[in-house]
Amino acid sequence: MVDTEKPEFLRLLHACGEYYGRDLSKEAVAIYWAGLADMSIAAVKSSLNAHVRDVQAGQFMPKIADIRRGIESAAALEDGHPGPEEAWAIALPARSESATVVWTQQISSAFYEAAMPLLEGGDKIAARKAFLERYESELRDARRSGVKASWTASLGNNPDMREKAIEAAVRQNRIRQEHAAKLLPYREQIDGGAMLALENGLQSQESDGQVAKSNILALRAILKGRAA
Repeated sequence: MVDTEKPEFLRLLHACGEYYGRDLSKEAVAIYWAGLADMSIAAVKSSLNAHVRDVQAGQFMPKIADIRRGIESAAALEDGHPGPEEAWAIALPARSESATVVWTQQISSAFYEAAMPLLEGGDKIAARKAFLERYESELRDARRSGVKASWTASLGNNPDMREKAIEAAVRQNRIRQEHAAKLLPYREQIDGGAMLALENGLQSQESDGQVAKSNILALRAILKGRAA
């Protein structure tokens, strides 16, 4: 937000406070402004509106963190990039060579360049902080450039862990079904007819819940056909 938008922000914040029976002091308003100044006024307004409609969170006056979380969630729906905390949870298993991680370039860069050196030194708290700072910077750059999330798999050496990670990524519509089948262990044992059917178009371009359900059922059917 810019200074010329401050009056509108103040009206929004005071209206929100009145709705929750809160009389906000000048000091409290200044804290809200400082904590949200890097967001657009439209995003703040949208997040406040979403908050008051939430049947659970909407019972309480939103804090800065609530408003920012709402903005991040709305942005993620549009471009597919997860928020910083979710990104950290996605990245953390990559410490192990056994784990398969499906992530974005922004998550990967933040993890390897900012967090991994600190994790190797045994400081998980500092690693998390460094990761979040770097990822937020990567995320801002991506969104400023209009870059949507592009998911890739970093394959670990544990076949069972790989299968679970790839299956989850298909269910979340983060990777395409036919690509997932090529990443699975034991691919050479998959029935040829099932693989042909998969590569001939079982994957839809749509990304709704029903498509995700169909994707994962088809993937499981293929896995059942592999040799013991």
